[in-house]
Amino acid sequence: MANWLLHRKNQWITLILLSIVWGSSFIYMKRGMIAFSTMEVAALRVFIAGLAFTPIVLAKLKRHALGANWFVYLSGFLGNLIPAFLFTKAVSGMSTGVVGVMNALTPLFALLVGYFWLKTKVSIYNIIGIIIGIIGTYTLLVPDLEMDITNALEFSGYVVLATLCYGINVNLIKKKLQEVPAIVITSYSLSFSALLTGIFLFIETDFIHHLQTEKMAMYSLGYTAILGLLCTAGALYVFNELLKSTSPIFAASCTYIIPVFALLFGILDGEPLFFNHIVGTGVILLGVYLVNSKKSFFSKNINRVASK
Repeated sequence: MANWLLHRKNQWITLILLSIVWGSSFIYMKRGMIAFSTMEVAALRVFIAGLAFTPIVLAKLKRHALGANWFVYLSGFLGNLIPAFLFTKAVSGMSTGVVGVMNALTPLFALLVGYFWLKTKVSIYNIIGIIIGIIGTYTLLVPDLEMDITNALEFSGYVVLATLCYGINVNLIKKKLQEVPAIVITSYSLSFSALLTGIFLFIETDFIHHLQTEKMAMYSLGYTAILGLLCTAGALYVFNELLKSTSPIFAASCTYIIPVFALLFGILDGEPLFFNHIVGTGVILLGVYLVNSKKSFFSKNINRVASK
């Protein structure tokens, strides 16, 4: 797949397909929570995804030792394990469309983390984009803030923390894991996360009880399996390949398109669409577009001053 992603057109095709898959993931979470709790859905999602990659880990052990690079496991925590629980919790208290739109904050955090950690060049357009993104998020949440500010801040806070984790992770992979194959990053990190979530799922939750007693258990299990296999295992591998072939900002830009499909899937599922959702989505996407601008205002002016 790495060779296929060398072409810019293929990179954009991959970005769009990832956006469709991840845009649908919020609905799968919602369906999973019909029979299971938020914690059970999140743990089961990661557990299933990790199990799918366990055979690959066993096949790769000879060439890639488990302890060769511990940043692989840190990437699993930041890019999968923690966000899985945060997003599921957010979906339990907010519409899936709004959660999907707020996911567009990821490139903002990717830029900020890249600037402070990797000293990535930042332009005036990028800074304006961050400010616009914050304004768009506020616009999106205005009705919820007016009705119940504590509840709105709590559930939107889960999404903000999840996107911050994503922003750190994409820079971590680019900085510390550039030489590690994407399949190794994905399989090792998910399998390790599956070990932890498996212990939590079967010992600390009522998953088995719900599986045996809930009428819609198999229905929810099926959607959670799709969530784990398609939206976590498959999509994460493709995303890591894309990240290695491009840049953290470009890869995180799938959140440009995720809100469109998240809102679309939400409407198809019967969720209401309000005017502030449309305005807020547009403002956030404008902010993310500016964050991705490659025009480097600061570096340009620094060079101009240095040449005088």
